[in-house]
Amino acid sequence: PRFYFLSAVALRDMLANGTNPPKIMPYLGDCYDALANLRFVRLEDGEMSDKIVDTMVAKDGEEVALHENFSLEGEVEAYLNRLTESMRKSLKIILSDAVEKAVNWEIDTPRHEWLFNYPAQ
Repeated sequence: PRFYFLSAVALRDMLANGTNPPKIMPYLGDCYDALANLRFVRLEDGEMSDKIVDTMVAKDGEEVALHENFSLEGEVEAYLNRLTESMRKSLKIILSDAVEKAVNWEIDTPRHEWLFNYPAQ
């Protein structure tokens, strides 16, 4: 994450509220270029989790599922670094699948349709 784009007030707020992930969501856009939010999972009891996320939401509204649920626990700077790695791994998996499917352009799916089967992130 790019903490140097945060104001001093925002950085203090993130560090103070790091154990309460919903309170740091407004600052994600300052820490990550295209990330606007994370979607929290619904627990078995019907309540929304405040620590476990499954989807990243871009500033343009595009949603990309993480390869596995991610837990926002521990120190904020540590779990944001782990989140960065999880985001990279998720996009790498999606890109690998896209490249595999690209081999069959014009056979299985025309290129202009294939393009919209994958996230722009």
